[in-house]
Amino acid sequence: MNVLFSRETGFRLQSVFRKLYYSNTKTAKEDIMQELKNFSPEIVKKPEFKVLAVTQEFDIETCRKEIPEFWGAFICSPHHKFICGQFGICHSLSKNGTRFRYSIANPYTEGMEVPDGLEVLTIPENTWAIFPCVGAMPNAIHKGIDFVYHEWLPKADYEKAGDIDIEEYTPGNPQDLEYKSFVWIPVKKKISIQSPEKMYPRSGDKATVYLKSVVKNPNIRVGDFTMYNDFVHNPADFEKNNVLYHYPTINHDRLTIGKYCSIACGAKFIFNSANHTQESLSTYPFPIFFEEWGLDVKDITRAWQNKGDIEVGNDVWIGYEAILLSGVKIGDGAIIGTRAVVTEDVPPYTIVGGVPAKPIRKRFPDAVIEKLLELKWWNWPPEKVKEKLSAIQSGNLEALLS
Repeated sequence: MNVLFSRETGFRLQSVFRKLYYSNTKTAKEDIMQELKNFSPEIVKKPEFKVLAVTQEFDIETCRKEIPEFWGAFICSPHHKFICGQFGICHSLSKNGTRFRYSIANPYTEGMEVPDGLEVLTIPENTWAIFPCVGAMPNAIHKGIDFVYHEWLPKADYEKAGDIDIEEYTPGNPQDLEYKSFVWIPVKKKISIQSPEKMYPRSGDKATVYLKSVVKNPNIRVGDFTMYNDFVHNPADFEKNNVLYHYPTINHDRLTIGKYCSIACGAKFIFNSANHTQESLSTYPFPIFFEEWGLDVKDITRAWQNKGDIEVGNDVWIGYEAILLSGVKIGDGAIIGTRAVVTEDVPPYTIVGGVPAKPIRKRFPDAVIEKLLELKWWNWPPEKVKEKLSAIQSGNLEALLS
């Protein structure tokens, strides 16, 4: 009898699995892959179910020898009277990745006897990729598992979705050339991470763009995955329609927007040339009309007050038709309310609204904000963000930190 080991991507169980199941020769492996290359598993969603199991914990380094001994001892034990060994289940990898639990099991129904030494395990609801393996043990399992991990998973539209893998045995002689067994792998559809350089991140949606891909002005800098939605104008015209009074060759002012920001339709960034000087007794911009009034063109900047750059942090949400004036700094994680006019700096993770914008409340307690600012998850590689997406979306800081 053989077993199937669980493999979460990156876990050391993968190396154990390879030790036990890798085909003996290169030629044999090539023959297997040629035979299975056009094979597709059955993708099936199964509800939660329970199994009656005998379980033992194993060490990654010694399981190659110990797992077969476990099967041998089981077949000769009184437990074999209650469990025929329909399933081999690998689960519960330790946090440090050095130990795991392996169970020999049968389906369990409520009311069944649970003798000493056995336990009832719950297999959670999952979508499974189920691979039939035809042939004598152990070579048939070698074929199936080698194919799953070396050929199918790297190319499939699915990825591993859990740390429970199942090998199912059917009645019959496992040495028969027509013997049939199954490998179950929990899967989920792959989430395709679009390149931050791509213009349109959503299929069929031309109103939403990754800003980094449409901004050409070197004095406007935008981080990865920051998006802008505009259902009125072409969002690709962001520089022309949304960044106003911006003359960096004269004022040397810049717009900087961090990563993973969300900017709603009509948000505006109004720069220094819109700030008529208040040092003059008149608000009229005489220096702009230097020819009319016989002024020196070199003094044109005296028409306005230069308050500096506009800086927007990471993971900032800027609401519909909000306005940010020159010189303001928006902290990471802040939210700018609809049609707010921001005239002053906004602290990290603070919600502001109104005209002029005033703080409404902090998004999280100070201790949480401190941890998030220390963590700076937006600087992680996209693959790590994807890995931690569930923790981010559910607000589970502890899981995000683990």
